[in-house]
Amino acid sequence: AVHRMIALALALILPIAHLKLALTLPTVPYGPKTALQRPTPAASMSPKEARYRARPTDVSAAKLSARPKGPYDGVVVIFHGAGGPDRETDDLKAAVLAADRRCNVNRLVEVFDWRQWLGGSDRAAFEGQAIGEAVGKQLAADEPPLRSLHVIGTSVGAFAADACVSSFVSEHHDRPRCRVRLSLTDPFTSRGDLTEGWGLRNFGRTADFAEQIFTTDGIVPTTNDPLPLCYCLDVTRVAERKTFRRPWTGNLIKDLGAWVLLGHQWPMGYLARRFETVVDADGLIVVPHHDDLPRGTIRRVK
Repeated sequence: AVHRMIALALALILPIAHLKLALTLPTVPYGPKTALQRPTPAASMSPKEARYRARPTDVSAAKLSARPKGPYDGVVVIFHGAGGPDRETDDLKAAVLAADRRCNVNRLVEVFDWRQWLGGSDRAAFEGQAIGEAVGKQLAADEPPLRSLHVIGTSVGAFAADACVSSFVSEHHDRPRCRVRLSLTDPFTSRGDLTEGWGLRNFGRTADFAEQIFTTDGIVPTTNDPLPLCYCLDVTRVAERKTFRRPWTGNLIKDLGAWVLLGHQWPMGYLARRFETVVDADGLIVVPHHDDLPRGTIRRVK
């Protein structure tokens, strides 16, 4: 009887995981098109993209948390996946703050909660891009200008993170800016159907340094391939992964769902465990260079 219950639970959970948690979320208001939602030729547009562009989500209320006045050394923004903030986003925020303290660095670190704008799995990537663009524009308007920017996105949050970087860079087309780092953990790469692969062609393009942390054995579609425009860390066989576990809550469906998606969550767990802040002789945050860590390179971490 127990085996039948587990089989039934998995039968319910696995299709959801394979569709990237394709449950319809509460509807959200629609709003005007933004720059990154510019029209594309109808012939190259998927039905999902066409439906979204006809009724784009209104993200005008998307705002970063109020930031304290006074000097600080930069900003780190973390974009969660479809499930919202969780243990991994909290652990990563704590790891960044701890690493900064060790280097006497004062950065503002925010897990940006964008759940209220998620209208469903067929819209999530486009909504992520709209949210990311809005946040990037806010960061570009900071006075005094930011001294450093690190943007991190996991799963479908990769669309928000990549768009945030692109927006920030675009807003500085006629003025100096800080170097920007983009980190994507097990990024979902499709905006339309599961073979479309928008992220494979575009993620990381505008970042000064872009990195992907991923596994090759995950069940979530479009997350197992290296990104050509990023320096790629394959953490599939890292020894620490054996100790990476989700706490059991006693809710069979919820716990089995967490177990099924454990490999998808591991790359952010890895980043939290290995995060380092590096500063130069003047105490300024160092962003790696693709001259040293070339785009498209795959490093298999043990």
